[in-house]
Amino acid sequence: MHAYPVRRYGLAIAIVCGSVAVRYVLGSILTTLPFSACFVAVTLAARFCGPGPTVLAFVTSFLACDYLFMSPRGSVLTVTTVAEAVQVV
Repeated sequence: MHAYPVRRYGLAIAIVCGSVAVRYVLGSILTTLPFSACFVAVTLAARFCGPGPTVLAFVTSFLACDYLFMSPRGSVLTVTTVAEAVQVV
């Protein structure tokens, strides 16, 4: 598993892309679960890629889901009050 780090990281990114694409297609069905793609991507990356690519999958899937599925759409981590900033963390 650890012989080819580029393959492991590439597989993690491919898993995230696939999970986000499926989540995007099923958008009208999964309206109350914006981060469902994150759960799937991180679980699959942890199983098949190792700890480093799993962290990459977590960060990229979180940012992708936040950008695509959280309102306001098309922005990442939009925080207007301290209470919202605490909820993000």
